[in-house]
Amino acid sequence: MADIITKIIPVKYDYIADEEQTQAAIMYIKEIVPDCQIEAEVFETTQFVDCGGELEVIKCPDCGEDISFDWWGEVMEKAAEKEFSDLSVKLPCCGYDSSLNDLEYYLPCGYARMEITIANLERKFSKKELVNIGELLGEKVRIILARY
Repeated sequence: MADIITKIIPVKYDYIADEEQTQAAIMYIKEIVPDCQIEAEVFETTQFVDCGGELEVIKCPDCGEDISFDWWGEVMEKAAEKEFSDLSVKLPCCGYDSSLNDLEYYLPCGYARMEITIANLERKFSKKELVNIGELLGEKVRIILARY
């Protein structure tokens, strides 16, 4: 059976909550899902936070066209060479100026300097709970579900 890891990351990819904010968010999460293993990590550079082997489609946030994995792989490689310090891209489908972080990944993925992970969470967070976590961290958050 595969492990499912729930990853909570800031929407703003270069945001890092301070230790007090991170601990407050972790304590809140422990209150609402007390029997889960929760960890927080801060990365030295921006990281691609993936959904495990579940990424099926990437779409343009402007026109909705599918983005080819070949094109995405090339721009990811270039961004990785700069440690993901610049995520800006011009999309091949419509010429829209965007960010790798703003592409529509299915299943969701993102970029972050920090993440909170929860192993084998057996329920989803409500919108209100996600807002609360974001307020405690000081930045809106998104959820990435990864299957390994």
